[in-house]
Amino acid sequence: MREKVAEIFAGKEIWIGEVGWPSEGRMRDGALPSPANQALVLSGVVEAARAENWKVNLIEAFDQPWKRLLEGTVGGYWGLFDDSARELKFRWGEPVSNHPKWRIEAALGIGAALLVLPLRGSRAARTMPAKDDWGRDLAIAAIALSAGLVFGWAALGLPMEPPEPGDRLRSAGMIVLSLLVPMLAARRGGAKRAACAASPWRSTRRFAGKSTLGACCSRFSFAATLVAAIHVALGLVFDPRYKDFQLASADRTRAWRLPP
Repeated sequence: MREKVAEIFAGKEIWIGEVGWPSEGRMRDGALPSPANQALVLSGVVEAARAENWKVNLIEAFDQPWKRLLEGTVGGYWGLFDDSARELKFRWGEPVSNHPKWRIEAALGIGAALLVLPLRGSRAARTMPAKDDWGRDLAIAAIALSAGLVFGWAALGLPMEPPEPGDRLRSAGMIVLSLLVPMLAARRGGAKRAACAASPWRSTRRFAGKSTLGACCSRFSFAATLVAAIHVALGLVFDPRYKDFQLASADRTRAWRLPP
């Protein structure tokens, strides 16, 4: 594009006004915002500018959280520096990771899984024949693994939400729900004659034994999950510009070493 402009305006000085790439937010087609992709794009632009003697303005110096209200999550993460610690997001010649806080993510995920697993507990051992235990254990292990894989990522993603109290409260509620539902599902799997998983409205008393609190939690979790699913679906349909829906999850695990 610069070459085309140079051909049309021969002899004129050309400035490239804005070039940037966000480090977080919703992907558009094949364009995925991530720390590694931001570093790759900007380093490539700078390398080309040095080689061709271009004048380029990188957008922008610092993340601007207020732009999340106008552009969604992606709007607040165009900066070379983050908005809180004012630290440079990447350095030329050094590795760049999409998960710089992976230890915290892993710890939160392991903690979520450990909260789910004990609910299989001794109650199931008293109420289920030994030959049926392996199936229950496998199902509950799958529930714990699923919760552990996504909980840390979701929890660390909470600060990236638009800085509106309603949005933050909604996201916090979904994170709590993402931990509560696996725990109740594991509890259900460890109970004798658990109610049909497709219809937790029925036989919740058998699932919870004689516990009225257990029956209420079962009904509440089902209703809350249904409301949350409808809320997310409607948001993606009617307000997609401001909702994150990342598809290229594999690209987020990469770590790149930039050229010096």
